[in-house]
Amino acid sequence: LLDRFLDQPPVSWDKKAYKAASEMAQAATAVRKELEANRSKKGPSFPLTQYVGRYEHPAYGSIWIRLEKDHLTIELWTHEKGVLRSWDRDRFEVTEFPSGDPLPLLIDFVPEKKAGHILAISFPKIGVFVRQGS
Repeated sequence: LLDRFLDQPPVSWDKKAYKAASEMAQAATAVRKELEANRSKKGPSFPLTQYVGRYEHPAYGSIWIRLEKDHLTIELWTHEKGVLRSWDRDRFEVTEFPSGDPLPLLIDFVPEKKAGHILAISFPKIGVFVRQGS
């Protein structure tokens, strides 16, 4: 309708949107393949219980990491929940988010190797969430 109102030639917006979505999915697949190729696939540096806790960011609030059976879960400050799968050492992939992002969302736990515990979580494009308590 807007095209007609502005006296523009008709555009198939459905086709444009489908093409853009298809290109984004192809790009996401390529990025995932590259990330997978550079992955060592070594398990977590610590027992899963060492990652459990509340992590705080001054602007975003809290993230909770919990242990459920044999895997970790994450609950964001938005109360969105996901499952953490070991990606490579102290890097985990956040999966099963309702948003369904095709790219892997990878978070890094920041360890204090000598003391044998986790200090923080580095969340891409957001910042660092510092562990609260122990």
